[in-house]
Amino acid sequence: VQLLIHTIVSAASADDYNRFLETVVDNVVEITDAERGILFMKKEGKDLHPAIARNGDGEPLRNLEGISRSIPLHVYDTRKAIFVLDSEDTGSVVESQSVSIYHLRTVMCVPLQVGEKILGVLYVDSHAKTREFSETDLTIFEGVANYLSLMIENMNAADVERRQEKDRRKSLEQENAVLRSALEKRRHLIGNCPAMNRVYDHIRKVAPTDA
Repeated sequence: VQLLIHTIVSAASADDYNRFLETVVDNVVEITDAERGILFMKKEGKDLHPAIARNGDGEPLRNLEGISRSIPLHVYDTRKAIFVLDSEDTGSVVESQSVSIYHLRTVMCVPLQVGEKILGVLYVDSHAKTREFSETDLTIFEGVANYLSLMIENMNAADVERRQEKDRRKSLEQENAVLRSALEKRRHLIGNCPAMNRVYDHIRKVAPTDA
């Protein structure tokens, strides 16, 4: 419970979006006592890809060798959390060569979902023989993922709003520049009818004053 609260507080206090996601993965790895944690995201028109990958020491994971790709894809497509426990034969869950080739002891993967919208999947794995994930771990993992999905969606929405506000300001600045340029070019009044001559007279009288 303390780790869960720590995850929520530290993630919420992160100073930028990427740091927030790194904190999320770091704390999830700590909660599950896993060796590695990967946040897979899918942008429109692109494949599911590892957006954030961290090791158990809270450092970036440079080498993704042995990370199962079929399990995250399966979870993303089915929107159902799964865990694979110490098995060479994963066919009953999902075909994953990485689990057998690299002898992963245990794997958990859950969808990040808000309503009908799926943001990505959260994946952890471990080779350690002293630590096996259980159904209870998966339930806690799902609970953390559900809360973090809301936080990620809120941060995404805030980021979109900031970009839209920035675009609006830029548009107004451009419009003001066009108006200023147009006003600067209008240095002469056109017309010599009696009515306009009276306007010129008024201007000549008022211009030298502080009116």
